[in-house]
Amino acid sequence: MDQQYTDTSIWKYDSAKEAFTTLASDGKIYAYIDLPTFRSMPVHMAQRRTKYVERIVSHCARINVGGMLPRLRSHNGMNDDSLQTLKGFYKRLLKCAESSSVSVGFALEHAYGEYVLRRMQKERATLLASSTLVMYEYLCDADCTVKYRLHGEGDLMSLVAFDDEKFQPETIDLRHLIKDGMLVWDPETSGNWRILEFVCVRDERPSSFDILSYDASLNFLEKSWELFCEELTPYVGTTLTALEYHDIAFDAPNRRSWTPQLNATFEAMYGFDPAPLYPALFRNIGPETMQIRSLFFNCRAKLMQNGFLRAASDFAAQKKLSLLGSVAEPKLTASPWITGDNLLNGIYSPGALMDKAYLYGTNSVKIAAAAAYNFDRERVSCELYRNYCRASKNIFSNDAMNALARGANLMMVHIPLLEEQEHRKMMRSLLASHWESEFSNYIGRIQTLLSGGRHVADIALLYPIYDICAKTAFYTSPAGKFEYPNAPASADYMNVINGISTYAGHDLTVLHPETLEERCYTEKGILYLKNERNYEQFSILILPAADLISLQNLRKVAAFYDQGGKVIATGILPSLAFEYEKTAEDSPRRRRTQSANDKEVCALVRHIFGDDAYNPYIVRPFFHNENENGGEAYFLPFTSTAADGTCTTKSKMLSEAIDSFGLPLDIYIPEMPRLECIGALNSVYPEFEALGLARAIPGGGMVNHIHKKRGNCDIYYFSNTTNGPLKSDLLLRGVLYPEEWNPYTGEAQALAYSRTTIRNTDYTRISVQLPPSGSILIISDPDRKREAESTENHN
Repeated sequence: MDQQYTDTSIWKYDSAKEAFTTLASDGKIYAYIDLPTFRSMPVHMAQRRTKYVERIVSHCARINVGGMLPRLRSHNGMNDDSLQTLKGFYKRLLKCAESSSVSVGFALEHAYGEYVLRRMQKERATLLASSTLVMYEYLCDADCTVKYRLHGEGDLMSLVAFDDEKFQPETIDLRHLIKDGMLVWDPETSGNWRILEFVCVRDERPSSFDILSYDASLNFLEKSWELFCEELTPYVGTTLTALEYHDIAFDAPNRRSWTPQLNATFEAMYGFDPAPLYPALFRNIGPETMQIRSLFFNCRAKLMQNGFLRAASDFAAQKKLSLLGSVAEPKLTASPWITGDNLLNGIYSPGALMDKAYLYGTNSVKIAAAAAYNFDRERVSCELYRNYCRASKNIFSNDAMNALARGANLMMVHIPLLEEQEHRKMMRSLLASHWESEFSNYIGRIQTLLSGGRHVADIALLYPIYDICAKTAFYTSPAGKFEYPNAPASADYMNVINGISTYAGHDLTVLHPETLEERCYTEKGILYLKNERNYEQFSILILPAADLISLQNLRKVAAFYDQGGKVIATGILPSLAFEYEKTAEDSPRRRRTQSANDKEVCALVRHIFGDDAYNPYIVRPFFHNENENGGEAYFLPFTSTAADGTCTTKSKMLSEAIDSFGLPLDIYIPEMPRLECIGALNSVYPEFEALGLARAIPGGGMVNHIHKKRGNCDIYYFSNTTNGPLKSDLLLRGVLYPEEWNPYTGEAQALAYSRTTIRNTDYTRISVQLPPSGSILIISDPDRKREAESTENHN
């Protein structure tokens, strides 16, 4: 199968080994350093400030950190004096870092946004502030003329009469009846009418900027840079190498970030005016509710992608800086409500976040890594150990190993010894500086090998973002503390991902619907993902539970199945097309009939999975369908409820379905402990901690692995974060000549191996014993064949 491609990645055994042994700078970790609060170190205390910076830089250089990311621990408002304090810190930090050969990243802070906005207000310049979608509701008196005064404090997005107490909800567009800010309306029919006014209101808080606007985001970036321009510019491209952002999606109250340009963007994308359909964001408006919601949230996700994310990418490229960071908390299963499309958010800079507790946020790495594979990015950043409530060597080691094995290759670590005094005292007995150095080198060596290259996996999973958007709704509650959204009950995709990786023991790639449509094609039962630098090929395609799917995607799935591909669907089979057809019969007073696109979705689902699978009156543990070309399809209905409240299919069923295809998959670990996650890793933080989900995981961790290919070389990384040893054979597809490159010491040695055949395919068998919190790197370069053959052990 590989013969159809030419891998252009550069791999030279000797130079790679030298970089691994000596720990090349590209592989080193980044470390967050906490700057003092504005009031803790006055400007006049220059000597104390200098010693503080020197100590930080010296510590980072001693433990082999590649780059430092300054971050404000907290702030009480920024003013001219505190700005001078920060400028002084950056000036001293960059100067000390230059002499120590440690790079520095410029971290964007919300405090800068506050200061910039206040300055712009004084200058009467165009504001950057974000906007919030607000719904006002007015209950009409029966049989009376409605006279309603519009609020007028923002941009009017929609004004409708709405009656949801009828068998079929009715919506009437009233915008044409507005005159001088007043609505006068005589209802033509009786009903329990409500006037719903949707307004895009500018956020009054000084800390937010419009992340959905490219111009506003670029303006924020430029103004923030100008604050430190004098200090930063001399070091750009040498000591200053990165631009870092974080938590940008938590701006608008209740996270209902909106923009006055959304209606025009929506109409340009989908061909019709969305204003009469705004009630769908909060209420059920009838049969088309799910499709309309999906279009709304997909439009907003596109605005975020083309707003802050593209602006940050362009700005970083202009300054010749690398872009690091993540939008917010991509581990949240119900992502559209807060962060939009998490996989699409990684189009320019894939990033994950693991914070507060061991294993909390592990899911985010799989989505961030998927963004790298989908959009041809080499680096996957992962912020580790932010705000951890408990700490130990095992926790730090295990979380790092889980992240690396799931696809992260640029760790951005909060180092405990650089935290505040109380935490430093707590950690002193656990983390001595020599351990930090060993730990930093360990991660750096692994990252040196796992950066770039081609991800190898036989299984692809379609990211069900359109369906999750369809089942997401806003609600009207007072803005206050952070609100955790509820995941849709059918959102099983993260359980499926974990079931395949931690129970069945196989790796997978998550495909965005746009990737499947634009950069994938099928041939002879294989699904190919082709990018300029990275390509993958899959023999199994997973469709997680979804009522709604892209028709273009489903056509490709059907072609894959018809040519001999293997397909598994879980939980729910789709019946609605994301490609919504706005027709004349979609009047507010008529029940919408099934569209041609929806009919085709149903026909294709029946073709792939069979009529019985689509019949709600037939109950079976599973449904199986096949064709004469060798194509097979399983539908696995829900069997239980997970810890996060979502429905799920047992991982054992998934594993058995995958095995039944009889395919020679990339890696087998016969004796691996199988972890049934049952939603534990998906839960929001209060539940995660309150239920002790990390402590409830059998074995305390999991076995993970990743396979990368660079040139003709195969690179495997296996980690064991359970509290017991892993003693098992590793069965690796292909004729390999394996070496162990020890990430703890930097040493390399040949491995004993033997040959075997599984399903008419050659495999290489290696016996390993991984201790608890242990890992191994295995390298096979065909150019080393002769040397390896001399040590071959034929069992």
